[in-house]
Amino acid sequence: KDPVSSKGKETKMEMPDSDPKGVVLARVRYLLENENINDKGKHCNSVLPPYHIFNANSECIAVWVKTGRFSTLQAAIFLHSTALGQVKSAATLSLFVASQTVPVTTTASAGGVLGWFGMTTTTTAMVPMLSASPWLIPALATYGLTAVGTPYLILMKAKGKWEESTTRLNDGFWGEWAGPEVYVDAIKGWSGISCEDD
Repeated sequence: KDPVSSKGKETKMEMPDSDPKGVVLARVRYLLENENINDKGKHCNSVLPPYHIFNANSECIAVWVKTGRFSTLQAAIFLHSTALGQVKSAATLSLFVASQTVPVTTTASAGGVLGWFGMTTTTTAMVPMLSASPWLIPALATYGLTAVGTPYLILMKAKGKWEESTTRLNDGFWGEWAGPEVYVDAIKGWSGISCEDD
């Protein structure tokens, strides 16, 4: 769908529309016909990727059956919101550490004649923690990059796996399995031709 309406204003992003009923049912038959029982007596599917919480779960299968795209909105939202939550936590930690002060004691030779006799003076001052411990700066930066970057890296990897699975499933379905009636249903549904026109 066009994200811009005729008035030039942006519209709300929507989930992909469901494919025609005949195509959806054909995808279900395709998956069921490729169901096998392995050596251990467990059900397995020769066309589906192995289960993975982010890359290949039951929602991915349901979305592919309905839309032809192998993906999961739940995992994408979880990883995206985790990364955004980590931005908040990293910023809060950095601000907390930057606002802390620590006492620093310095010892120096006493001025004047007392200094000649080895006398010293000691002063204690409160200084910012990052000035007293500059090694905290790269540690905080590393934490922030790791906390925010890791969920995004997992999401990017999952998107790549979703694309691979989408291509493999669609190639197997459309290229090797789907019969002429499925193509007719797809053309009718995607072109807007109603079934009453037959």
